[in-house]
Amino acid sequence: MLVILGGGSFGHNVVHRHRLDTGGAHPAPCEVFHLTAALYELKILFADALGRHGAPGMPLQETGLLGERDGTPELVNPGPIETCFAAGFVPLVTGGLIPGPDGRLLPMSSDRIALPFCRPFAIRRVAMVTDRPGVLRAGRVIRRIPLHHADRVMAQIATPTKLDVTGGMRGKLAAAVELAQRGVETVIAGAAPDDAAWLDRLFSPRPPGTLVVAAPLAADSELAMHRDESRV
Repeated sequence: MLVILGGGSFGHNVVHRHRLDTGGAHPAPCEVFHLTAALYELKILFADALGRHGAPGMPLQETGLLGERDGTPELVNPGPIETCFAAGFVPLVTGGLIPGPDGRLLPMSSDRIALPFCRPFAIRRVAMVTDRPGVLRAGRVIRRIPLHHADRVMAQIATPTKLDVTGGMRGKLAAAVELAQRGVETVIAGAAPDDAAWLDRLFSPRPPGTLVVAAPLAADSELAMHRDESRV
């Protein structure tokens, strides 16, 4: 399992305070490292928490893993991830600053960081754990969003009321659409720490929260058709 941590209060406040969400050149370059430092602190805290439960976590730095091309993150150095898997570690990454092709460091939301890992590691499902039970319509969870309905759902999502430079649930659904276009399905769900089977359920055929259905890739189209028929 690869764990991608959302920045939350560790990231949004730093991005807003130092105006890192404008992209490109920054009026005070010496302040840019604060985002990387804050998010690495988050990864260390999470690795300590995993360790207390017997799961070895390994914090990794995105600047050394990822690059950006045409606004999309890409994996340029898979070695550290592969080493973690082989050695039994859970790789821990976040969003943050990643190198662009023109020498700039660009901010990238953790919602989109799963994108570059899809093809190299054959990811079939991404689980986004949030403070909402799923994508809501009139206060009720939408259980399943086909790709061709995503725009309609997006238009109905309210703007976040708290500071969130990534767009809140809109940003998560937008990232889920990008993943769906690559053949990866996404579950958006709230945490249930008192449910011992919750983690398994996130990766089950009928997960909690909202399932954003993946577009079938050419090689998988027949399999995907049978899978969808079985859910009707």
